[in-house]
Amino acid sequence: MLAKYCIIIFIVTANILAQSSSRVELRSFESTILNTSKSFNIYLPRGYDESNRHYSVVYFLRLHESEWFNPGLSGRSGSTLKDVADSLIEGNYVSEMILVGPNTGSDNGNIAGLVNMFSPNLTISPGIGTGRFEDYLIHDLIPYIDSNYRTIPNKENRGIDGFSLGGYTAVLLSLRNPNTFSSVGSYDGTFMWYNLDDPKIEGDSPDDPVWLNTNLDLIFGPLFGIPRNIDYMLQNSSVNILSEADNSKLDSIKSIRFHIHTGPRDTVANFGRNKQLLDTMAAKGIFNTFSNFVLSPDAVHTFGFADLHASKSLIKHWETFQNVTSVRNEQNSILTEMRLFQNYPNPFNSETKITANIKKEGHISLVIYDVLGAKVKILHNSYLSTGTKVFSWNGLNDNNFEVSGGVYVLTLQTNDEILTKKILLLK
Repeated sequence: MLAKYCIIIFIVTANILAQSSSRVELRSFESTILNTSKSFNIYLPRGYDESNRHYSVVYFLRLHESEWFNPGLSGRSGSTLKDVADSLIEGNYVSEMILVGPNTGSDNGNIAGLVNMFSPNLTISPGIGTGRFEDYLIHDLIPYIDSNYRTIPNKENRGIDGFSLGGYTAVLLSLRNPNTFSSVGSYDGTFMWYNLDDPKIEGDSPDDPVWLNTNLDLIFGPLFGIPRNIDYMLQNSSVNILSEADNSKLDSIKSIRFHIHTGPRDTVANFGRNKQLLDTMAAKGIFNTFSNFVLSPDAVHTFGFADLHASKSLIKHWETFQNVTSVRNEQNSILTEMRLFQNYPNPFNSETKITANIKKEGHISLVIYDVLGAKVKILHNSYLSTGTKVFSWNGLNDNNFEVSGGVYVLTLQTNDEILTKKILLLK
């Protein structure tokens, strides 16, 4: 058995080595909505060129398209979102995904786009165009990506995430367009206070010290006017949208999973703004997937911690996509390839679900081995028809005894193929 297991590992390793490496490409296209050329960085996972499969996609927002992939930005030590994704995929915490870092403002990075600008005429920065940035992202960029790359072009396999103003935008766009994304993340989003009223400042009139700061007119003036158009700002405030949403709107929003982090206090992060948003969400029956929304006791407003957030939120995004996949009925009568998905949840300590796409009916074995190649549990060893199949493992071996915590290897074998995934059992 050990020899057979080593052969399996050798075959899998050889296949992985033969695949092309992941890469980040800078691309541009003509935006008909902005009436100007816009750029984006796109992360294509390992094996993209050799495969004909389609991938889930997550959009990571900030301002300039380079920011999530620039190793020299604050708090980073040479690594970027690409390294985060590579590490998670290599460790089998997530499967391969496409990541997109779009330009969400001026080409020189001086002006944030974020929303459909109220006064785009107030800037001469290049790349603003018509200023309709929400329309550009939702109705221009996403269709372009879906048409030119092998994404799975539906809400259930599309996520959005961001840092700072990018986090503000990611959450805002999902609330305003709940049928576009199933999974939404944010690190230290600079959310507007409810009614633009900072609770630490006396009085209940609009006094948000960031969004209403006249020293930031060059940044926020094009978005919301000089002086600011308060009514229009509140239409682009996540807390206000949630507070005023009717039941129909809330039902749409509740179909989304939110993965929100911030730093430990206001002096180093946007703690209060994030807490107010999450409290408002909870009051509406919408909950954060992170049990502790403080990323780390030492977290501050830097890209280094944004990457740490991404290392956790990408797992949540994948779990969201995978969970949807695992309960999807067999609507695709023709499967283009055999697939073994990462188990969900992973790691686990009581029960985990395993999903496989069976492209050709026949004898199928699904077996769990320990790291020495010893057989632990046979989940299936007989005929299977084509389609999407869901299995479960509760941490027991074939003799119904609990196994110890650690790494196990899940192997799906047909007459033609062998696929493996690592499973981490916690005890």
